[in-house]
Amino acid sequence: MAQTIGRKKSILVHTAVILVSDGLANQGGDPVAAARSVRDEFPGPCFHVISLADKPKGELTLHAISRLGPCAYAEGKVLLADRQNMAAFVQDIFYLEIADAAPAADEIEPPVMAAPAPEAAPVPVIFPMAHFAFDKADLSSAAMGVLDQIAVELNRTPGMKAIIEGHTDNTGPESYNQKLSERRARAAFDYLSAKGIAPDQMKTVGYGESMPKVSNLSPEGRAINRRVEVVTVPNEPKSAASQ
Repeated sequence: MAQTIGRKKSILVHTAVILVSDGLANQGGDPVAAARSVRDEFPGPCFHVISLADKPKGELTLHAISRLGPCAYAEGKVLLADRQNMAAFVQDIFYLEIADAAPAADEIEPPVMAAPAPEAAPVPVIFPMAHFAFDKADLSSAAMGVLDQIAVELNRTPGMKAIIEGHTDNTGPESYNQKLSERRARAAFDYLSAKGIAPDQMKTVGYGESMPKVSNLSPEGRAINRRVEVVTVPNEPKSAASQ
């Protein structure tokens, strides 16, 4: 993937690069560094990502490329499953609002000073999921591997806030699952803290069984739903009054 990105040499200011990838099977150098080099050499291009990632490493790579600018990021399977999602993604990339024609000179009204527009709200980033065994809040080696990669990203981005969300499948009483989801979120919190992430940079929340990622009707679906997700958001921009 890095070689492909590196070949984009004739870039214009409003060019969009649509990257469809699983984030893996790279030849050459670091694909994130290659994308950053293109952005720095040709200011303006946006890397819109359609993710086919099925492994945490690939998903992290694609998120990192997408975050190089105000670009769109979408899961390939989500786009294919819903026409409205596909239409929204296409509109975000290909449609550009055009200003109305300029009025005649005698129609121009005196300018009115307006208050500064508020800064855009920070865009949340959802990292790959860490999964758990049935009725457990212990971190597996695979879950630790996912959290290790998240720790690298958080350490790399000062001021980033992390919300650690715990989830369960729908097996057992709802009240029990709520407590279990909180323990799972806390296990991830403690692990990231041990990796050097400041406790005040994170907070935990348990959702119990209320937010399944997929259907709980199959053992495979329930295994996916037994998870922790880490959502990161940059610090809110300071208002003019607070500066």
